[in-house]
Amino acid sequence: MLPPPPSSEVFLLARLLGFYTIDLMHRSPIIRLLWCAFGAAAGIGLALLLSSPPASPLFFASLGGSAVFLFGLTRAPAAQPRALLGGHLGGALIGIACYQFFGDALWVYILAQVLVLWYMLFTGTVHPPAGANPIS
Repeated sequence: MLPPPPSSEVFLLARLLGFYTIDLMHRSPIIRLLWCAFGAAAGIGLALLLSSPPASPLFFASLGGSAVFLFGLTRAPAAQPRALLGGHLGGALIGIACYQFFGDALWVYILAQVLVLWYMLFTGTVHPPAGANPIS
């Protein structure tokens, strides 16, 4: 960590700009666990609340995996916004397109899964929970 600047105004400005951050979450395991629990509960709770009444909890299975990445593995490449949003949106769109073009058959699910894997690898948006989107 860098030493603090000489004046408190400069220190405040530096903290607001992102320099000199105090990363309490990675220093204290208790704060990290509380943050993970609160974030995951709030995210899944909001998703279930917005879909009231929930049609099927299985539709949100991939969001549970995303909550683990987003709040538990914050520094992992799969937890970054590009992978999170790109993987879920691309996976959902590919799954919907395959269903619309080819119908409801086992081979369609397999094709959608393979296409989503290729899409995420090609675009650099690999987010493992998003792989469940074309199936659900």
